[in-house]
Order: sequence, then structure tokens, then C-alpha cells
Amino acid sequence: MYKRYWSLAERPFQRTLDRAWFVSGPTADEALSRLLFLVEESRRCGLLVGAAGTGKTCLLAMLQDRARRMGRLVVGLNCAGMDRDELLGQLTDALSLPAAGTDGAGQLWRMLQLDLEGRTLTGPPLVLLLDQFDQASPGCELIATRLFSLAESLPAPLCIIAAARQTQVSNPAARLEEFSELRIELGPWTPAECSEYIQETLRRAGASRDVFTAPALFRVWVQSRGIPARVARLCDFALLAAMDHELSLVDCDVVDAAAIELGIAVPGTGDVQPLARRA
Repeated sequence: MYKRYWSLAERPFQRTLDRAWFVSGPTADEALSRLLFLVEESRRCGLLVGAAGTGKTCLLAMLQDRARRMGRLVVGLNCAGMDRDELLGQLTDALSLPAAGTDGAGQLWRMLQLDLEGRTLTGPPLVLLLDQFDQASPGCELIATRLFSLAESLPAPLCIIAAARQTQVSNPAARLEEFSELRIELGPWTPAECSEYIQETLRRAGASRDVFTAPALFRVWVQSRGIPARVARLCDFALLAAMDHELSLVDCDVVDAAAIELGIAVPGTGDVQPLARRA
């Protein structure tokens, strides 16, 4: 919509889950290094924890690619809304196990157990990635618990890594705390990481000049609280707003007003009216 106005070849800040647009930084690099350590050392269980929008799904996707290049057999599942039977069913499907004729979770589990016990040290180690595990239905933690217990006696390594927003008692991810050998916290970006992301994303989109003022780059970090998904949404809306007001740069006022429109503004960071009311 605003590509021509800003002289861009592509619209930035839209594909936040596209690894081709991923901008690395110290926070993500450290988290990925720790995840790779779990895979390389064939550790039994790891837990990736971070608020919504901090990039857990993107990081697991990158880990999946790296683990496969390391010769691992990787199964990645998004567990949001899954119940016990769905989790078992998708696990057996991913491992190409014949599900025809099975009757209930008991037989699915037995089939999965036999497959894992039949794997030898000559085969590729198995890595199981469970995204949004805190949003799975009750009962899924029992499957994970049984897998963790089974992993100790398997002839071939099994590494299970789960991602969750939090590990409160009320969600299945809480049980993972008991088994996790490494808890990896994925926090918000620093101001420098936020600024680097914005500028690098614009560069990849074809920008040949500054689009945000230096103070505006910092203001994006303040208003977004450094949460990557919020940074992308705020920048996208700010570019559109600045175009509507025929501005040559995105300044702090535009960022503040865009944050108000998106409902994420930090109180006290700017005394501006919503964009629809600005002259």
C-alpha cells in the first residue's frame, strides 16, 4: 500500500514468521545457541519460555532447519488447542506409523512406544519440538511426561523441546519444569536490537535512505516494550500513518499516535492525539 511512497521494493514488517526476513541479534542468538546445545548433546528435555510475540515460533523453525542439517530426525508440532488423542495422532503420523485399526489413545501410545524402543543408535536421533505447549489441552502433559520417562531407557537419543508463554500450574507446560534440563528465557529486544531490526528490515525491503528518525527508533522500542511482534505491527502502522500525513520521515509523534491507535501505548510517553484526530 505504501511501497511507492517510501520507494520500497517490498512491504516490510509483514512476514514476521518468515525466516528470510529474520534479523538476528544477541538475544535470539543466545537462545538459539542454547537450543542447539540441547540437540547436539542429545539432552532429554528443554523449555523455551517467552511472552507472546517474542519470537518463539520463529526460533523453533530455525532450530528445526539447523537440527535437520545436523542429521537429526525432527518432528515439529504446534500444540495450541490439541488434546491428548490429537497429540498422539500427530506424533504417529509424523513418524509415518500406521494408524489404521488403532482404537484409542492406549493403542496409539503403544505403537509410538514400540517405534521409539525399536530405534537403534545407528539411526538419526529424534528431536521433538512442541510449540505453544502451554495452550494444549489438559492431558497432553501426561504424554510428555511418559515420553520423558521413556527417553531414559531408549537405545537412541530423544530430545524434547517445548515452547510456552508461561509455566503456571494451570497449563500443561508447568509439568515440564520438573524434567527440563535447561530453561531458556526469550525476553524482549534491547533498544539496539530493536533499532537494528527496523533498519535492516527496511534495507531488505529496498529503502535507500533513513525512514525513521533516530529518536523515533528508540520510541518504537519504548512503545512496543521491545516485543518483536509489536515492533513489526507498530512500524507497519507508523509507515502508513506518516504517508497519510505526507511526512518525509517517521518521527516520535507518529510513533506515539500509531501506538495509541493500536492500543499498546505506554502511559506518559507522548501527549498526542490519535491519528484520526490529528490535523
